[in-house]
Amino acid sequence: MIKHLKCTDKTGRVAAIKSVDDNDEVMLISVQGIIIRLNVSGISEIGRNTQGVRVMKLDGGDKLASVVVV
Repeated sequence: MIKHLKCTDKTGRVAAIKSVDDNDEVMLISVQGIIIRLNVSGISEIGRNTQGVRVMKLDGGDKLASVVVV
């Protein structure tokens, strides 16, 4: 068994997992209409069994609606 992610009360649940290349971009869209578009190459690369990398900070009641690879 290989453990890939560590979810805690601090990090919360996993919102999305996408397969990408360094040349791709991702768009994150929240329920409240906040959109962030960023280059995948700008996201830190991490090893297995980590707490992940935050790429979008959401307001109190907001949730992630969609993640799209561009």
